[in-house]
Amino acid sequence: MQATKLNLDLLSNLLKDNKNAIRHALELFVETTKEDMILLQDRIHNNKYQEASRLAHSLKSRFVYLGNDDTCEKVKHLEKLLKQTHDKASNEVLVLFENLSLLINICIFEVTEELKALEN
Repeated sequence: MQATKLNLDLLSNLLKDNKNAIRHALELFVETTKEDMILLQDRIHNNKYQEASRLAHSLKSRFVYLGNDDTCEKVKHLEKLLKQTHDKASNEVLVLFENLSLLINICIFEVTEELKALEN
């Protein structure tokens, strides 16, 4: 799987290149995204797709701020699929979620590496 293509220009511009603010935003991204992915997995595996759709919706903008349009589009696709699937078990949802989880974990790793670089 390839890198997720982070581009922190938007975040940096919004935070006026304030390294402490950028670091805080990235730390918050890692923390909340990990938590939300656990919740999202639970909702999907329990066929609570409407709740899962709301979680996916909240994830989307995080990837916009990281300049990661590909992951944002995949989250948007998952959100749409969850809205359409309702509460019946769906293999398509599970496969899409698993693929998205890999991308998001890579993104979390890349953000963690960016945080290390900001420490120096």
